[in-house]
Amino acid sequence: MDSIAYDPYENLGGNSSIASSLVLLPGVTGIINGDEPRYVSLRGISPDLNHTTVDGLTMASIGETGSGTRRVNLQDTPVEMTSRTNVYKSFTAEQSGDAIGGIIDLIPMSAFDHKGFYAHLDGYGIYSTYKGSVGNNGIKG
Repeated sequence: MDSIAYDPYENLGGNSSIASSLVLLPGVTGIINGDEPRYVSLRGISPDLNHTTVDGLTMASIGETGSGTRRVNLQDTPVEMTSRTNVYKSFTAEQSGDAIGGIIDLIPMSAFDHKGFYAHLDGYGIYSTYKGSVGNNGIKG
């Protein structure tokens, strides 16, 4: 089993989804859509053959636009909702039969994970150094 923990103080830049955090583990490859991984391949096997769970409960998927594929879109799952994610890559008898690639188990964050009040603030800022019509969008002033 490989595990990756979410730590808001040591989060790597751009690590905003479960898929982008899992590619940091050995044997896990991201299937890129645009500029971020959407699905993950375990041990080089198709994402359709992974078994994805949340705290042991199976996540169901009908695929994109009802195509019937079994892959779970991990780009939509924010990494902030988990305390850690476990990846089981060995195929043994106690695993589910559909876990040929492996099992991805998302362990959700608990109210007992933090002492006292806990708040998560995510902010972004933009500063423009352009002057004139480019910086003002063509409007005077």
